[in-house]
Amino acid sequence: MSAVTGVMWPLLSKLTKLLGDEYAKLKGVRNQIKFLRDELSYMAAALHMLGDAEELNPVMKDWRDKLRESWATTSKTVSTPS
Repeated sequence: MSAVTGVMWPLLSKLTKLLGDEYAKLKGVRNQIKFLRDELSYMAAALHMLGDAEELNPVMKDWRDKLRESWATTSKTVSTPS
């Protein structure tokens, strides 16, 4: 019986560490998803605001166009299944 428990405790210790590492990775992914969701929300609001503008200076037009391009690329990436 002691041989079994002698093998079991190190195995449980390793499994506990692996589970902890996987949990940390998943928690990190959750934070990244929240960050991206917030950024996309800001981008959408900025595009809406710029779309309603009567006149934009050349710098703002360039920024708006780059933002639209980035938005389109991100939308395609998110909606395309792997």
